[in-house]
Amino acid sequence: IAVATPDHFFVGPDNGLLWWAADEAGIVAVVELCDPAYFLPTVSTTFHGRDIFAPVAAHLAKGVPLHAFGPALASDALVQLPPLRADVSDRLVVARVVHIDRFGNAITNLRERDFTMWVEQLGWRSWRATVRESVFEALHRCYAEVPKGTPLLLFNSYGLLEVAVNCGNAARQLGIRKGDLVEIWAVDEA
Repeated sequence: IAVATPDHFFVGPDNGLLWWAADEAGIVAVVELCDPAYFLPTVSTTFHGRDIFAPVAAHLAKGVPLHAFGPALASDALVQLPPLRADVSDRLVVARVVHIDRFGNAITNLRERDFTMWVEQLGWRSWRATVRESVFEALHRCYAEVPKGTPLLLFNSYGLLEVAVNCGNAARQLGIRKGDLVEIWAVDEA
């Protein structure tokens, strides 16, 4: 598919990955890539990035109009991954583990800028987070702020909340799986 937003085009498979970027930017139009005139002459069954997506992106960059590549699709018909935003109420933020990386870190859909904004807007002075049986009461800037083997919460280099274990595997040690919830709630100060 190819997706137009007010400022960008996104080209790739309809597997949900484009959804996060395009939906946030604001989808203007979507087309199915059907016209082989804009593909490489030979299209493999396994390397569409080279054979279809890259050539279509080049044609878009040269000014070929979006409608030339194929029929329009409804944006709500696209494959959608879970929102890259956590749910929030006055006293509770619920994030979801959307990825376990190769180190066993559990990456959630809670963005640092959203968390910071909610804490400030809601006036939270302290909070507590849980995932499965683990409880957290602090954010850390890096893994080394806790002893080796200790679980921690931090915002990773993508700005997403991550459950990790310093020099360990959070998924294995804490039993975390993709789809698990991380609940963060305001704590009343005594």
